[in-house]
Amino acid sequence: MTDEPIIKIENVSKIFGGTVKAVDNVNLEVNRGEFFALLGPSGCGKTTLLRMLAGFEVPTHGRVVIDGQDMSKVAPNNRPINMVFQSYAVFPHMSVEQNVAYGLKMDRRPAKEIKERVAEALDLVKLGSLGKRMPDEMSGGQRQRVALARALVKRPSVLLLDEPLSALDAKLREAMQLELVRLQKTVGITFVIVTHDQSEALSMANRIAVMNAGTVQQVAPPATLYEVPANRFVADFIGKINLIEGTATAAGEGQVKVTAPAIGEVTLAGKDTGKVSLAVRPEKIFVAESEPTDPKVIAVKGKVGEVAYFGSYSNVFFDIGTETPLQADISNVTTDVDEFTFTAGEEYWVYWRKADTLVLGD
Repeated sequence: MTDEPIIKIENVSKIFGGTVKAVDNVNLEVNRGEFFALLGPSGCGKTTLLRMLAGFEVPTHGRVVIDGQDMSKVAPNNRPINMVFQSYAVFPHMSVEQNVAYGLKMDRRPAKEIKERVAEALDLVKLGSLGKRMPDEMSGGQRQRVALARALVKRPSVLLLDEPLSALDAKLREAMQLELVRLQKTVGITFVIVTHDQSEALSMANRIAVMNAGTVQQVAPPATLYEVPANRFVADFIGKINLIEGTATAAGEGQVKVTAPAIGEVTLAGKDTGKVSLAVRPEKIFVAESEPTDPKVIAVKGKVGEVAYFGSYSNVFFDIGTETPLQADISNVTTDVDEFTFTAGEEYWVYWRKADTLVLGD
């Protein structure tokens, strides 16, 4: 990677029909050779932003710069990018080889070069022996690989992927996630993927931009998004989390004093004041039969509600007097003969470290 980003999105907005603001003053930079994800719920603007990168939509305001060139007057077919669509868009009447060669033929490349580059692209996606097959003779995962090979064969500077795995079943989707990461590292070009699946983005991307209502909420590596979300929306969208409503006042030295009906008053690291949410991940919650005495933890009494078994752990919901139950991911992998077997109605102490508690504003 060089220091100069390969993509710069500068003050970009997209307004449809004069009133619907799909993308609202977005500024983003994507590094060369990076696997970057645009993540958010349906209708958040991520696909519109991708289409502006591709040139299929024109920004209402702002500009898109790719590889140092302003794309304002550059047609989609002249941009140093290629795109893999959600539907694959593989030509059903062409063989695998013909599908992959199509773009090079349109560019009038020499026949020898086309043959060599098609073979290289098919080897990259592990379809080297299936070049003569027709798309209807292949699985969904294989057709996805054909679409990837067809995009990569033109050697773009940037590959755009619009929900590329959404049509696959869960097991194949997980396998293809690993394949995409391997492929990106092998070819070394910049990948930008749009997805609404947070686990997909977390498992593949170097950095993720979380979007909501046309705006970027946070840009960070996966671990930072999960452990240090910028606000309540990001915390709630990335993984499971407990949110306990409260009110915070400044306590000095980077701390706030939070009062919440469920837990009383507690001083925590944070900067947001007024109405806040105390956020803690389910896997950071522990259970005890007697009240913990450690001053470094927050402890409340909870009554067992629903229990969902997931093999290595159980997701246990505790009524602690909040609007929504507190959920804890309790490991089922233990050698303790007194292992808890949770039954609805039982009471336990549930506790978590103050250091694992985030204070989040809206």
